Amino acid sequence: TAKIKTTYSGLEQDDLFSRLKHWSKEDILKQMKSEIDIPTYDIVDFKHEEHKGTIPAIDEYLNLTAENYASVSGKRIFVTPNILSKSRVKLSSAETRKYDIVKRYSFKDADTISIAIPAGYTVEAMPKNVAVSNKFGTYNISFSVEPQKISCTRLYTETEGRFPATDYPELVKFYDTMFKADHSKIVFVKKEG
Repeated sequence: TAKIKTTYSGLEQDDLFSRLKHWSKEDILKQMKSEIDIPTYDIVDFKHEEHKGTIPAIDEYLNLTAENYASVSGKRIFVTPNILSKSRVKLSSAETRKYDIVKRYSFKDADTISIAIPAGYTVEAMPKNVAVSNKFGTYNISFSVEPQKISCTRLYTETEGRFPATDYPELVKFYDTMFKADHSKIVFVKKEG
């Protein structure tokens, strides 16, 4: 089960605001389900709270259940901690870019994820912390183990601008680093005895 709160503000809330004003609850639910990348799950409940102001914001609250969130192999459980904001971008390093790279606007994503350690299990392997920064933005993901849970913090900022085509290999490497880190897994192993 998961309880999720997402705050969208500024330009990031525009599309959601439009959906809330013009779409049915069923259509909004269908759209939310298309954005979560895990097999076999159900959104049990959701609601939205709008905050008007100079920089408008919308809080989204989701409760979901996922039967196959973790994969089990023998005495091990494998979990991908980041299910909502993980990178889906894979660029081909084989391409030779001819035109400038254009990032139309800047944005910032900040995520905090807490995963309860399953009863009777212990942490066997953790993803590595990753930090990368360049002209395209910054990406940081870090993990910590506490007595009953694992915490994951992810920060991604993208910088707007026009970049020469010769910067393409650096962009490929940036997205590749982010993709690998976002898809890394935590491994739990059943305690002996």
